[in-house]
Amino acid sequence: MADMFELMLTLDLRDEFSEEELAELRWHLGAGPKPETLRIVTEFPLVVEDEHGEPVIENHPEPLLASHGEAKWKAPLSRSWSAGRTPVVVPGL
Repeated sequence: MADMFELMLTLDLRDEFSEEELAELRWHLGAGPKPETLRIVTEFPLVVEDEHGEPVIENHPEPLLASHGEAKWKAPLSRSWSAGRTPVVVPGL
């Protein structure tokens, strides 16, 4: 038997929320396609190694709250679900 967790959000959005912002929220929740332009969260920095083994920062936009496959126990929790890469938070980006 598996443990199951559920996160339920109720949002009261401002009237001036644009259709583009609503589309981006749907994408982040896994309920719609990725919009052409991201306006709410604009950068998704991920530090990866280049072909010479040097760390470089790449932009990897991914939905923040959408499902990312089968639930698995991962340790440590800071491991990235993005191609097994470990994310590094870079202040100011």
